[in-house]
Parts: sequence; structure tokens; C-alpha cells
Amino acid sequence: GYEIVDWYWQGFNATTGQVERISARQIQQENGTVPSGRYTQYLKVYAPQYHSEPVIVTPAEMGLTTIKSELVESLWLAIPGFFWVFVASSFANYYTDKYGGTFWDAFFRT
Repeated sequence: GYEIVDWYWQGFNATTGQVERISARQIQQENGTVPSGRYTQYLKVYAPQYHSEPVIVTPAEMGLTTIKSELVESLWLAIPGFFWVFVASSFANYYTDKYGGTFWDAFFRT
């Protein structure tokens, strides 16, 4: 895996006329608001097996996603599974109501 060495936003400050770099630690210590406007988020990451020195990438290039998007995606994958569990459960209930026996008997006719 990669280790995050630095995390910052960089953009052009119109009042000073210079490129400004604001670190995530600085944002966290001050007020917690991410700079708006023409600032781009960058990560400096390092993995010794792939690089000799840290590389600078954007979160999109790394493929970083939020926990919320991961949960939504996993729910979309789980919905078909829940459907088939419902179908199997309905089959087992129908079988046990009609012929008796247990849940195990409905699937394996023991």
C-alpha cells in the first residue's frame, strides 16, 4: 500500500499574485474549511516497492473514493443477493408448510 506523505491544496491567490499551497494540517488547525475557487487537491504518496521518492497525484488519479460511495456501491451489489435469499426462504417456507419437515429438508430432502 501507499503511505500518504503530504496532503494539500494548491492554487493561484489573486490578491498576492502567487501560487499558494495550503496543507491539510493547516486547514484542520485553523477553521476546517477547504479553500474554494481555483484550488486543486493533491496527495504526495510513497510506496517503496514502486518508487524511489514520493509522487504527487490528485485523489482522482489515485482512485480514492469516499466511504459513502463505497457503501452505496456495496448496497447495489447486495440487493440481488437479498432477492435470492428471499426466494430461497420463500421456497423453504412453502415446502415446510406443504410437506412438513425443517428448513434443511426443503433444500436437501433428507
